[in-house]
Amino acid sequence: MHLYNRYNDRNGAGSYFANFTYSFDDEEVEFLRHGNSSNVEPGKSPWQHSDTPQDNIPDPDEDDKQKLKLDIFPVKESYNQLEIVTVEIRLKNIHNQPM
Repeated sequence: MHLYNRYNDRNGAGSYFANFTYSFDDEEVEFLRHGNSSNVEPGKSPWQHSDTPQDNIPDPDEDDKQKLKLDIFPVKESYNQLEIVTVEIRLKNIHNQPM
């Protein structure tokens, strides 16, 4: 985490970004231009990305899988534009074994 405000407090206002070049190095530019689009475009790659082939990952038996139920309930029926949305989240273990 970059805490530039703490850096500025010790070294003077604006000092954190004073030497920042605001540019990409050669490897970054090459990646952005020629990389796989799912790795370059934000939000395009799968949620869980792995270089391991899926065939090598063992699939647990159905009985061994943990079973959870997630419920999300809005606190209000509707919200106005730019209003903070508040929800109630419930997570329940529906498996016969404790977690």
